[in-house]
Amino acid sequence: MRLNEVYGFVWWIGTFVVYISWLVWAFLPERNLRQLGITYYPNKWWALCIPLQGFIAYGVAIVCYQALNFITTEPLDSFNTIQDDYTQDVEESKSLDGEDNIPTIADLPIVLVNDLLYWTPEEHDRTQRS
Repeated sequence: MRLNEVYGFVWWIGTFVVYISWLVWAFLPERNLRQLGITYYPNKWWALCIPLQGFIAYGVAIVCYQALNFITTEPLDSFNTIQDDYTQDVEESKSLDGEDNIPTIADLPIVLVNDLLYWTPEEHDRTQRS
């Protein structure tokens, strides 16, 4: 058994212990907690406040992440949406036995994309006649 499996199992059990402890503290009346010998605990207001702060922080993180993506995205009329410093052109690759390999990840040329998306037989006929 690997060490990270042991750590994962301990964290898994630990989360159950913390969750059960939170449920007991949040929902049992103070009288029952004193009968169990639990006399020192935070105000019950925190049982609602801490999870609520977690949910709010999660929501704010999602909004900030989306805002950061919108800020760093190039405008639609920018040339960088077509080609930038990280553009990788498509290369033809052949294996040793002559069969085609699975192509590597690369950017498709904008002319090819436009032909595949917007080409219609009528346009093809017009270009053939002229």
